Amino acid sequence: SSNAKGDIRFGLAAIKGVGEGAVNSIIAEREKNGPFKSIYDFAERVNYTAVNRKCFENIAMSGGFDSIIDFTRGKFLALTDDKGELTFVEALIRYGTRMQSERNNAQQSLFGGDSGVTDIQKPTVPARGEAVKIEILNKEKELIGMYLSAHPLDEYKLLLNSVCGCTLAALADLERFRGKEIAVAGIVTDTREFYLKNGTPAGSMTVMDYNGSKEFRFFRKDYEMFRTRMFKDYFLLLQGRVQVRPYSNPEELEFKVTAVTQLSEVRDGVKDIKLYLPTEIITNEFINELIEVAKASKGKSQLKFSIRDNAEDVYVSAYSRKFKVSLTPEITNFIEKYNLQYSINVNL
Repeated sequence: SSNAKGDIRFGLAAIKGVGEGAVNSIIAEREKNGPFKSIYDFAERVNYTAVNRKCFENIAMSGGFDSIIDFTRGKFLALTDDKGELTFVEALIRYGTRMQSERNNAQQSLFGGDSGVTDIQKPTVPARGEAVKIEILNKEKELIGMYLSAHPLDEYKLLLNSVCGCTLAALADLERFRGKEIAVAGIVTDTREFYLKNGTPAGSMTVMDYNGSKEFRFFRKDYEMFRTRMFKDYFLLLQGRVQVRPYSNPEELEFKVTAVTQLSEVRDGVKDIKLYLPTEIITNEFINELIEVAKASKGKSQLKFSIRDNAEDVYVSAYSRKFKVSLTPEITNFIEKYNLQYSINVNL
């Protein structure tokens, strides 16, 4: 995989289940007969003695074919028919091996030519199998060891910047937050239920953000209260207070979690989104783009503006009468594109 500049981000051999022999055979074929034009071209040319089904599948699901497909990766594992017999990867391999067999037979035939090859139908990309983004990213993490195409938290990036006072990694030094109310957020990567010596159920969950991860344990009433939010792939905001752990001797600080909320609920509770705009940025092109973003981001939050003339050192506040919005990827991309300052007012 490479980025837009052509820099290699990870090699095929870095993908779980893809051996050096498979990589060398793919490279050799590409160097001999040119770049692969499509997924069908790859299926027709790859050496199946070196590239087995799991290898083909893992390359597909880690994004190795993204430059030669026009569909999402989830399609590779979708079934190609109602009978549920073949996944699209398996259908591609069956198609590719048949094409190679027919070509070999044609070359060995007394008559030569490509007789029969054109009769083999290319498998159709399944209509089903639109994997959700988190599934794709989790597959990348499993096969490559990192999130590559995006981070699961990206859709909540602005929200985290606004409501979280610190990162999960920062909780390693609780002294700096002594006596403070703080909030952290992330995606649940693991959960576990266990029992105390008296048989009372308890539970733990590992939460990950952009900087690191942390395990949280809950007992008795806390576990009863929060267990309905403790599921893998949930996006959560954890609010609480850094305080002295009861009965600890010597004194020990803890982050006492008092509320666990799904980030989707927090996003729904955004009262307003305020953009800080210098006058020089406000062109017709900017306004038209902002209108399109607002149209694509319908919601319940008020869209506010603080327009500042830096030369005169004056500013004016305004809000949109026409549009109410929500924190969508479109708004996030717009803010990042123009490097805008913003503030988000949330009901917590």
